Amino acid sequence: MYHELKCFRGSKQISLKTQPPLLLLNVNQNAPGSAFTEHFIFTGLESHPFIHRSTGFGTGHNVSAPEFDENVTKEALLSLELESAKAHFEFSIFQANKTIHDGFFWSGGKFTFDPVEENAVLYWMLRQELKGHFDKMVGMTQSLAMNHIKALWRVASRIAVQSDPH
Repeated sequence: MYHELKCFRGSKQISLKTQPPLLLLNVNQNAPGSAFTEHFIFTGLESHPFIHRSTGFGTGHNVSAPEFDENVTKEALLSLELESAKAHFEFSIFQANKTIHDGFFWSGGKFTFDPVEENAVLYWMLRQELKGHFDKMVGMTQSLAMNHIKALWRVASRIAVQSDPH
């Protein structure tokens, strides 16, 4: 059985008014012969600020639980989910605004998701405009790998933030 969370920060921001995208992905195996993955992306887009996807995997037709567990590894699922999240993110930007998509993915430097520590997520949590999206993410995930993020959110959601514009 395994549970693992990975956090990533985008190498570019959508606009000067936004932060770079934040990606949280996790893989989970709670029972032999099955697993699931999730990704959550805070995009920086006004029209699609938060996107997510969850995928389940099971033994299927004529595959035993031991065969599944031997061949469907945590590392393979992490890699698969990262590629899925990248494609989901790019397609969401394409759907939202083709001009932004072209500039973001085809002009300038290459876009990447770079690993960050779980505690770096606190920065995004303290942004009031994302509060509802973090509530949604924490409420929908069934992942034990997200326990630290849930605990962090229970505190961060109650912190008062005041900015001085000077």
